[in-house]
Amino acid sequence: MIISTHLSPNTPAASASPQRSGGKRGMISESVEFDIRTQIAYLKLSSKFKLRIRTMSPLALLLTVKILLTLPLIGLFGFATNARLNNLTGQWGQEPLIYRLYAVALSALLVGYLGALFAVLDLQVPWGMLWVGLVSNAGAALMIVTWSCHPRLRRSAWAFGTIAAGLVIALIFPAQAISPVFG
Repeated sequence: MIISTHLSPNTPAASASPQRSGGKRGMISESVEFDIRTQIAYLKLSSKFKLRIRTMSPLALLLTVKILLTLPLIGLFGFATNARLNNLTGQWGQEPLIYRLYAVALSALLVGYLGALFAVLDLQVPWGMLWVGLVSNAGAALMIVTWSCHPRLRRSAWAFGTIAAGLVIALIFPAQAISPVFG
């Protein structure tokens, strides 16, 4: 028995039902023909994705960089050994709980940054997340510069400070922050 599924232009893809045709017993073959509407929808989806990449704004680029920098930190603080984390941060202690809690806090920030990125791609200013990011990044830079003597952490203060400065600029000039860079 051969089962083939044919979609006509008048039949939606989701409601297609198999049609049976004669053939060798026990053999099943499926052929699916996509209608022109399915192909057009795919092309529209593809061009919309390309359009979004082509029309990224300065704020979208900043949020993308922040997301890409945060992902490895979540993995590091969530799963690295306590000895490795103590070595990297210049801290000491036997309990890795504080590092794991930091990974959870970073995960929460990551969710906010992703939501803000989607808002910016829809040409909306994510005011709340801009303020959250400013407090987080400026606070991290200030704490590291004030309290840390560890050279690796001192260098990371520049990254936090640069992101905080970009968020301040986005808060002052919101229209320019969400305007496309290349479009």
